[in-house]
Amino acid sequence: MRIKWVFLSVALFSTAGFAQSGFVGSDRCAVCHEPQAKAFARNVHKSGACETCHGPGLAHVEALDPAKLAVFAGGQPDTINRSCLGCHASDKRQAHRFQSPHAKNGISCSECHSVHSPDVKRSSDALCAKCHSAVRASFERPFGHKLTMGAVHCGDCHNPHGTPPPTNVKHRVSNETACIQCHTEKRGPFLFEHAPVRVQPCVICHEPHGSNNPRMLTRSNVSQLCLECHTVSQTNAGGSPPSFHDLRTARYRNCTVCHSKTHGSYVNRDFLR
Repeated sequence: MRIKWVFLSVALFSTAGFAQSGFVGSDRCAVCHEPQAKAFARNVHKSGACETCHGPGLAHVEALDPAKLAVFAGGQPDTINRSCLGCHASDKRQAHRFQSPHAKNGISCSECHSVHSPDVKRSSDALCAKCHSAVRASFERPFGHKLTMGAVHCGDCHNPHGTPPPTNVKHRVSNETACIQCHTEKRGPFLFEHAPVRVQPCVICHEPHGSNNPRMLTRSNVSQLCLECHTVSQTNAGGSPPSFHDLRTARYRNCTVCHSKTHGSYVNRDFLR
């Protein structure tokens, strides 16, 4: 009897101290929030208690007022993000969160992630399309990455939690963007480098999501794309007639017929084939 009384006293003391701290326990939360509690049991967060994220719930239970919780569905993005980063700040994926356009535009973690049910709210591509509808539409163009066929996904190239400026494009090694992961033949190093390939992103010439032009170029006429840079070169490329590259002649309007190694060459400084 003495042992039972000791355990009972400890239990009563613990319960009283728990209530005095403002906490009510997850079992009490489940009385009103049964669907969330059942879904939470299948979630990666299931080892934690409701009040780990939402804060002490006693005031909320007594007043039945969501505003009494530290974090709730209508909370401010900064408040929600601070709650999430209380545990996830050490995750390397969060290293550049505050440089992310998502963070700068006040997008909270709960806009994409459902804390109570498993993982993201829907498939990642559909989730991105919810806000980036124009980008999603570009994948329907004749030439592009096969997102609609499931061959690639937004997360293959982009890190939604942020990367070093100016975009959310992933970097594999050094300054190489995600493009090199698939297009390894463009990696180099080349003996003769095309300067824009080394110092500029791929999007200076290519439309990465989808294009109306073969090779996903930003211009339908290849010579117009090349002449955006080469009209001020010291060579006679695109010069006034009668120059060697006389653009009045159709044979010179497709630069890549001759200069096919535009990403770099091992044998020719003029990138000839």
